[in-house]
Order: sequence, then C-alpha cells, then structure tokens
Amino acid sequence: MAPHPESTVDNGNTFEDLSGIASSLSDNPYDTLIDACKNQTEEIQARYAKHRETRNGVQTEKFRSKAFSGVSIDSTLHKLVNPERYPNFADTRHCLVFWARPPSSVKSLIADLQQQLLTVAPSGCVRSKRKG
Repeated sequence: MAPHPESTVDNGNTFEDLSGIASSLSDNPYDTLIDACKNQTEEIQARYAKHRETRNGVQTEKFRSKAFSGVSIDSTLHKLVNPERYPNFADTRHCLVFWARPPSSVKSLIADLQQQLLTVAPSGCVRSKRKG
C-alpha cells in the first residue's frame, strides 16, 4: 500500500487524507477539501465518502493484523473523564459539531460495542457508565 500524505495534529495522532486530494498550504484538512471541491456540496460529499471508505479499509487491516498492539488512548478525553486525577485540566480545543439522532438499531449497536470495549480498556480509563 502506498504511503498517504499526513499532517500531524496536537495529540500525536495524524490525519491522513485518503480522499485523493493533494495537500494544500492550509493546516485544516477541511479547508483543503472545500477548496479542492470548489465548495460544491455533491463533490465534497463524494470526496469525503471516498476518504471515509478508504480510511475504514485501512483501519480494518490494522485491527486485523497480527502485529496490532492495541488502541491509543486519547489523552485529552482521558483527562476529561477522570477529573479527580486531573482536577485543573481544561480542554482548550474549539469544535463545532452537528448532531443527529441515530435510530434505535444504531444506538443498540453502539451500546454493545461500548460494553465490549469496557472489557479491554486499560484500568483507570473508564470512570463511569453513562445512562442514556
């Protein structure tokens, strides 16, 4: 598999552009996507779908590999869910998120996956189970 262009983000993870768009001068991958698609909604959706499908394939290969050593814990989320261990931690990131309500079948699948993840999560990473 050919290497993909990467840009490093502050948490040590990388964003790999798998949409087929060449990198730009912007540090924001969404700016690059929008510019490359000339702000055309259908093109943005098609390119992001390509990115998502390719990323899912790459991640599936990694998870199924015998060399897979485990997941990386997001340090910011870890600190947010453990305020007793990090009482002065403040998340300084800014993000705009659009939420949608998934159907009950998706919520049930997510709940099952979360329960499975709890069985393999390192000790201290999970504070409490949320109701909902």
